[in-house]
Amino acid sequence: ELAQFILDGSRYINVELNTKEGILRASNLGLAQNRLADVIISPYLHNIASQVFTTSDPGRLFALFRHPVDRALGMYHYLSKASWDPMFSPEVKKLTIEEFARSGYIENNWMTRFLVGKPKGKLTHSDMLLAKKIVKYKILVGLYDELETSMSRFQRYFGWKDAKKTRADTAKCRSKAISRGDKNVLGHPTSIKDREAFASIQSSNSNTDQDVIVGNSAWKAIERQNVFDLELYAFAKRVYALQGEHIFGVVE
Repeated sequence: ELAQFILDGSRYINVELNTKEGILRASNLGLAQNRLADVIISPYLHNIASQVFTTSDPGRLFALFRHPVDRALGMYHYLSKASWDPMFSPEVKKLTIEEFARSGYIENNWMTRFLVGKPKGKLTHSDMLLAKKIVKYKILVGLYDELETSMSRFQRYFGWKDAKKTRADTAKCRSKAISRGDKNVLGHPTSIKDREAFASIQSSNSNTDQDVIVGNSAWKAIERQNVFDLELYAFAKRVYALQGEHIFGVVE
């Protein structure tokens, strides 16, 4: 039976959507039909779309896109420290960023694979076209580098608001949450633009002996693992701009 519970002040539903078995259970329990959840998050997009949602109870997809090199850098720091995560490996901490990019630990074109449902195997031009089609026609696009604006768009589009709070109070709360970040991330830099955070990491980890700068060897090593994702990210940025104009009335 579906039920709500409170954790750290937020409401959750008693389903596990990080596994295919959990998604099947959620489907059998009628998660979409019960309308108890405002937001569903899962690494299995196609399973959620085909098993949880239906034509009579459809979902609306939104996503934050992050520059692939930026994301790889964040994963490098996360995987070296996140001992609670099954993907954690103490070996990652011994690697430089460039060594990480050349190892089996780095993800290959994760965004493209996630969207087309192809976790393994060789990606093709057709996969790229399908991923772009999904971004263009199925996703309300947000950008990690425009996090606060993206969150504001999501709130406006989905009508997420607290009747007890003014728009100014909501914006202040959103800014505070974004600046605080995720308490589980252990302070890894949220962007390759965050040089102070990167310097802090360098001082505490002697193996992080080089920065990731556009065009240098570390950048190129990461880039080679994300050829499709780099193209997809550039496309998502264009869709973000178009949605800003056509949905939210943003004039650049």
